[in-house]
Amino acid sequence: MDLRLGAATPATDDERAAVASVLGPPESGWEGGERTAADGHAALGGHAARARRHLLLPVLHAVQEQVGWISPGALDHVCARLTIAPAEAYGVTSFYALFRTSPSPSAVVHVCDDLACQVNGAEQICEQMESRFGAEGAGAGANGAVSNGTVSNGTGITWQRSPCLGQCDRGSAAMIQHAGAEPARVVLAPFAPDQVRPALAPAQPVTVTSPLVPQAEGDRSSLRLMRRVGHLDPGSLDSYRAAGGYEMLRRAVTLGPQGVIRELKDAKLLGRGGKGAPGAGGMSGLVTTTGWAGASAGLT
Repeated sequence: MDLRLGAATPATDDERAAVASVLGPPESGWEGGERTAADGHAALGGHAARARRHLLLPVLHAVQEQVGWISPGALDHVCARLTIAPAEAYGVTSFYALFRTSPSPSAVVHVCDDLACQVNGAEQICEQMESRFGAEGAGAGANGAVSNGTVSNGTGITWQRSPCLGQCDRGSAAMIQHAGAEPARVVLAPFAPDQVRPALAPAQPVTVTSPLVPQAEGDRSSLRLMRRVGHLDPGSLDSYRAAGGYEMLRRAVTLGPQGVIRELKDAKLLGRGGKGAPGAGGMSGLVTTTGWAGASAGLT
């Protein structure tokens, strides 16, 4: 494959070391190493190259965690090592919000503004972050200058909005990415801007003060999915039924297929996939293709 690598600046020693930490050192010029006379008599690729394509994400993570961002030179080096087209590697890198393709400081605060956190005040938190630490995506310099192509906000804090961080039951949520020799991720949930500076202090360990399942404490009258946590035996169906388990399944069977679809439409529920499609459409299609028995089974 002609990879057509075109970065003006090659990968740095740190970037090459990060890639090698996953793939090992290159064995030839075909794998991004130094060219030798022997490389002119053999070519590598085919099944051997395709067998390592699954390592693209681990390698990108390694570069991100070591350097703080994925430069064009680092991406070219990854492509040479894995025999992957630069367009494909860039597509993967730019798709995921936790990868960065522009110069960034070693610590970045990711603030979730996805659906579950939106209903827990994510928009207000982002407004507070901007008021306190400057515009989203600005660099972390101390004087508002431009450094390595990144505009500083003068606060020493860099933050950005993020899609779901996997803390939906504890939102709002944030995660701090620390890059360098000892990379780390610090999850803060529930999150408030006051937590940022203590979490970034190098000598102070971060203490998560909220319980692992905060919904299990206090008044549970408003809870639905979490109201049984700690109150029943998770290994017993009888215990589950006694606490109201399968109640909605029984109600769905009573309503019938059109009644369930009507309920979904009235609730305006959206799917959690990339396009956020209305939930009623999927259920309607399930009833059409599998019958009511198939749709009912899907509700369990």
